[in-house]
Amino acid sequence: MIKISFSKGTAPLEYNDALYFTEEEYASMSPEDIEKIKDERYQRWYDIVTNPAQASDIPPEVTDG
Repeated sequence: MIKISFSKGTAPLEYNDALYFTEEEYASMSPEDIEKIKDERYQRWYDIVTNPAQASDIPPEVTDG
């Protein structure tokens, strides 16, 4: 197993994560492929942190009873 730890962003919005690959997966990827995965993870996290769902954006829960 190959672990690649990484950080992106700056405080207070610094993201820390790690990617795990089998040796075969890692050997099949270019450095650009790995950077793309890092960027995508960071961007998903950043979007959630900077644009949290507003209460009005969440549909009401409907229950029976």
